[in-house]
Amino acid sequence: MPNSSIATSVTMPPDREALGLMTNLKLDRFKLRKQKFDEEYTEIMKKNNDATLSLLGKVQMLKHNIVRLFGEASKERYLKNFDELLALTQANTLTSNDLLENFRQ
Repeated sequence: MPNSSIATSVTMPPDREALGLMTNLKLDRFKLRKQKFDEEYTEIMKKNNDATLSLLGKVQMLKHNIVRLFGEASKERYLKNFDELLALTQANTLTSNDLLENFRQ
């Protein structure tokens, strides 16, 4: 009967060890990017909740931040509806301003 107190060391093949290290590195990078994204998202939401910012200003700010956060490569997926929303917001702002101006006169 073999002695159970003898410790045997099990070594991982170098390619599996390298794969494990690379996976951990990618996971750490992902966690850092997620943390940065969460911080920027929180800042964007603070700006969005600013009562002094007009609706048009909010839409423009959101569009700018989407471009900044997601970059040129993937922004199209997030911005496909923003051009229409921006046009509607501008028209709504102009109509509201015209209405207020006419009411003032």
